[in-house]
This record gives sequence, C-alpha cells and structure tokens, in this order.
Amino acid sequence: MKNTLPLLKNIALVAALSMFAATTLAQGTAFTYQGQLRSSGSPANGRYDFTFALFAASSGGNPIGSTVNASGVVVSNGIFTVSLDFGAAFPGADRWLEISVRTNGAVSFNTLAPRQLLTPSPYSITAGTISGTLGSAALSGNYTSPVNLNNPANSFTGNGGGLSNLNASALVSGTVADNRLSPNVALLNASQVFTGSNVFRSSAAGGRLLVGDPMIGAIDTNRFTGMAFQYEPFFGEGALLSSYDDGFSSLGFYTKNNGQPVTKRMVIDPNGNVGIGTFSPLNLLSFGATAARTIGMDRNSVTGAANSLTIVGSGAQNGSADQPGGDLIVAPGVGTGLGGGGNIRIQTAAANDISGIADNTYTDRRIIVGKAKQLTLSSPGFTSLFSVKLTGTHTAGGRVFYTVRATDGASQIATEGGVIQWLATPNSITCTAETTDKIHLGTVNSGCTPGFFNPGSQPGISIFDNVAFSSPAPIVIHEVYFTIENESGAPIRLEP
Repeated sequence: MKNTLPLLKNIALVAALSMFAATTLAQGTAFTYQGQLRSSGSPANGRYDFTFALFAASSGGNPIGSTVNASGVVVSNGIFTVSLDFGAAFPGADRWLEISVRTNGAVSFNTLAPRQLLTPSPYSITAGTISGTLGSAALSGNYTSPVNLNNPANSFTGNGGGLSNLNASALVSGTVADNRLSPNVALLNASQVFTGSNVFRSSAAGGRLLVGDPMIGAIDTNRFTGMAFQYEPFFGEGALLSSYDDGFSSLGFYTKNNGQPVTKRMVIDPNGNVGIGTFSPLNLLSFGATAARTIGMDRNSVTGAANSLTIVGSGAQNGSADQPGGDLIVAPGVGTGLGGGGNIRIQTAAANDISGIADNTYTDRRIIVGKAKQLTLSSPGFTSLFSVKLTGTHTAGGRVFYTVRATDGASQIATEGGVIQWLATPNSITCTAETTDKIHLGTVNSGCTPGFFNPGSQPGISIFDNVAFSSPAPIVIHEVYFTIENESGAPIRLEP
C-alpha cells in the first residue's frame, strides 16, 4: 500500500446506523460512520489513521466543533467503521464531513475530496434532544385543515391579530389591554380622578379595602384584621379605630428602626388606656416596667432654651358654687407584704463648677423614704440613714424629719418624733437632734451620730435611741420612718 492515496470516490454513509433507531430518544450525540476506502482502484486492507472534520458548507469555511481523530482503524476489503461525536452540532441545517487519511504511522495525511454530505440519519440526534419550544424554522407554513388543541395547558404567545370570533365572556385568565376597557374602570398603574361617590364596604362576609402591602405597611379596612378611617356622626369628626369587631380590640402602634425588626411600641386598649412599652395597660397612661422611664419636656430645638412643664389637678366647672378643685397626687409604686412602697424623690439640677455648655446633673433635694428602716432590737438601738457625696470645696446641709417606733409585740409602745439638723464638708460632718422639736410617747431618747460610710468614705448620718418600757420587756419591733431635706447640689445615697 502506498502512502499517497488517489482520490477516494466511494466513501458512503450506511443508511442503517445503529445509533439512530427512530424509537430511541435518550441517547448521546455520537453516531456510527461506515465508509469504503480504495487504494489504486482496489479495496484497501490494513490499518489506517483517519481525521474527520464537520463543516456547514461543501467547501471553505471553518470546522464546526473539534476534529475527531481515529488511529489504527482496521480496513478490511475496503470497508471501515468509526464512531464520531461532534456534540450537538446538528440543528437541522446541512452538514458535510471532510476526511483525511494516511497509512498507519505515516507522517502526513491526505485530505479526500469532495466533502461528504451527511444524509438525514445523524439528525436523529436532534430529535432525541428536543425539549421546550421549537424554533420558527422547525414549525411553519399554512395549515388548511382544522387543528384541534384540546389540552387545557395549551397556550399561545405572539401576534394574535388574525384570530376572530372571540367572545370576551369566555376569557378566564390573562390580561386585557387598558385601551380595551371602559374609562370608568379603575386601573392599577394609571392616574385617575373619580368624580363620583365611591363606597367601599367592609363586612362580616369579608369585604375589604387594602391600600399598600400588608407585609410591609398598609391601610386595611377588613373588619377582622385591620383598622378603619371613618366619619363618626355622633361626634361630627373623623375617626381612626381598630376594626376588629369583637368588642375587645386594641389599636397598636409600631416602629421599625434601621436594620431592626418591626417593633410594637404603644397600644390603646378598648377602655381607652394607653400603654407605652406595655400592652396591657392598667392605668389611663401606663409605662412598661422593663426599664426606668422618664417623662419630660424637650428643650427648644431652635434656640436651645428650656421651658416650663405644669401639671395641675382638675378645676371645678365655672359657675358651680363652692366646688373644691381636684387633688394632685404623687405616689410611688406599692410593694407587697413587708415590701412597702417606693420612695418619693424631688430633684433639682445643680449648677456646674465652671461655665460651659455641658448639662447640669440632677440631685435629690427631698427624699420621702417609703419603707421604715429597722433599728437594732437591743437598746440602745442604732441604724445608718444616708450619706452625701462631696468633692473639692463643696458643702451640704439640711434636715431629717423622723419618727421612731418600738413595741414589745404586745401592748407596750414607745414612739418619738423629731428633727435632725446636719452639715457636712468632704472631710467632716456634724449633726444635732433638736430637743425642743421632739415629741414622744414613752421613753425613747433618740439622737444622731455623724460618721463616714463606704464605699467612698462619704460623710453621713446615723440615728440611735434608748427605749425603755414601763414594764421591762424585749423589743420586738424597732423602726424609724424619715424624710431627708438636702439644701445643696450634692448627691444623697440612702444607706442599706
């Protein structure tokens, strides 16, 4: 066999290829190619190397995909068979196969001419991989006979201008163009003016007007889920109310801080009680007890100036004879059992030591201690009352109003009320119990003792007494109620 082969004229694709049975769809893109090779006019025998390239034209152009190499192919009596795979390269257009050949192990290939037009069998590759929508070239032309599409899932897109005899009452889905609608129809994305009187009713049957996105924010007039804006004829005014119509609905107010979830902040319950930080308010205005709260007037945001806040009790109606005004009651929270009530603290802001723009700090000027403090049960009795924090050249002073009570647990009681005057500097303190202001039942003999209390070694005041019953008996109850007046800007600390 010579290395240089003459023009091959008899390479043919066998029609019955094992790859392309009509009923096989789930196959790959490889196919079997069988041809005949002649050398010097006679059928070739032996081993040959082949290359196969796919083109979109009979001459010229670039190969489609990669060239397939087949080495050492056995040729017997001129017949050879190879498996070729150019991938999904058969969309339906013509394809030509260009073959080059050499004897096995030779240096160069001879390209055979002409290219071989592939017969339709390889296009079963396309049939095996069809899914989705057919291209326009694969489905076109005119159909003169009726075509029945009775699958409810059938759908059409594109220009339907040629359709006729359509009944609008048969439309069950889709969108009708705006210009086909009456101008009296409300449109989703159009600016319209409604000149008539429009009524949107919500009812137990589920009538609903929803403005906005209920997952983000909306006005929802559903009777069972939303709130309502309406005219209240009895009061002659507009009304905002919860529309949950069971007699127990509350109106909640929510906010959303940056990056935080939506949070409920305030509620107005069916009884008109307002809760801020609590959602089951027990008072006309209640605050949640999860943290200390402050009610205050903000400063003028334009000038920075402060202003007054006045709280007054109710006045009698003008024209009503001899009616008293209402009381103004300030009360701490109550405790339970032996807990007692909280303290009442009246504060003022003391001036800073130097000029500037920094805020002053608040200081207790009067503390009404709600719960009696226990003295030791032995006589003399003793307990510390308070201390004061002083720095630099500051001083503090004031008075303590007190009442001591001691009993033997039965009928013997001794009690005494009086006033302690006190004065302090950072390093010294003095006090005296005013004897002329004392009043007593039984023998108590109370007095005061100055001292320094930790933490901070702060100057402070203690109280003592010498209780004696008419019939000797041990002291079972021994306590003191007291109120502190602080005539300074120094902070007061109640001692434990």
